Amino acid sequence: MLEVSVLLEMVPRIIIASNVVHSFADWVTAVCVYGFGKKHYA
Repeated sequence: MLEVSVLLEMVPRIIIASNVVHSFADWVTAVCVYGFGKKHYA
């Protein structure tokens, strides 16, 4: 039972971490697309 409670405690941290990684990746992608687009269409 101890391992189950440890896993349950880790789940929110894993979800938060994956959300942070996804939003960071989205931000990097947006910046790259924006910079790339400006170079080509300016």
